[in-house]
Amino acid sequence: MIGVRVVLGPESGLTRFEELVLRAVDARVDTIEALVDMFGIEQPQLMLDLVHGLWTRGHVLVDFGNGRVEVLPQ
Repeated sequence: MIGVRVVLGPESGLTRFEELVLRAVDARVDTIEALVDMFGIEQPQLMLDLVHGLWTRGHVLVDFGNGRVEVLPQ
């Protein structure tokens, strides 16, 4: 058995949902829990994966000490 990671989205730039999440974080909805609640996500892992993708592409900073997410200037 092997694991495969599939990423669906535009070739460049952000998906509409990623843009909405960035706007929410910029408006101080800045924890995974708050984002899950705001967007009505039933599985928090989905939001965690989305924020991880934004972090690895340099769009957000994640403070692992307090669990907060911050939008980085582009």
